[in-house]
Amino acid sequence: MAKYLNNSILKIVLLLTNEFYSQNYLLSLTRLVDECPKHNIKLILSKGIGSNLTEKRNNALQGKTERGIHQPVLGIDYDYILVTSPSIQFHIEQLLELIKADKDIIGYVPKLNNNLFDCVMKGENELLKTDIRLMNNLIEVDYIGLHFCLIKKKVFCMLKYPWFQISKFETVKDNVEIVDYYSEDMSFSVLLKSIGISIWVNPKFIINTTTLNLF
Repeated sequence: MAKYLNNSILKIVLLLTNEFYSQNYLLSLTRLVDECPKHNIKLILSKGIGSNLTEKRNNALQGKTERGIHQPVLGIDYDYILVTSPSIQFHIEQLLELIKADKDIIGYVPKLNNNLFDCVMKGENELLKTDIRLMNNLIEVDYIGLHFCLIKKKVFCMLKYPWFQISKFETVKDNVEIVDYYSEDMSFSVLLKSIGISIWVNPKFIINTTTLNLF
């Protein structure tokens, strides 16, 4: 696999936002840390704590409420943010494929227990039912679950703090108008779409999830 950026160092910050990780995740991370320098990638681990996932992600990016809505992300030089979920398996080739795609935000998705894939195609309002592995090219979507997702620095430069947040929406159920809330990942996709960021899925790999054991 070719090295990137003409032998300059590519800096990727991996957000660690869970207290517990599966054994396969920890093994994957160990291998990734070992492989990244071979491809001129500096992998930076950033831990976030908090009472919910959005707070943990914002804290991992070194965000502080008292600094206001206009504040720098992390306070260090970086090229990408890598967001993962704690029970997945992954390897260096998957990361390199996402870098090569050169998209503002791109990731892989798992097949869920209900045989749906954790993304929503453009113009649709339901999770993908068709086997994504049958698709050959990168897919532009309206929503992607942040299971293994690479996000360019420029995206966060376009956002105000809090960069991750919960969004609400109005709907009608049984002829009653109600207010409901998107999930953390759906909220992020909605936010990016609102500022004109295209979201992409690479169908080449399917993210494998495993039982989350406590470590």
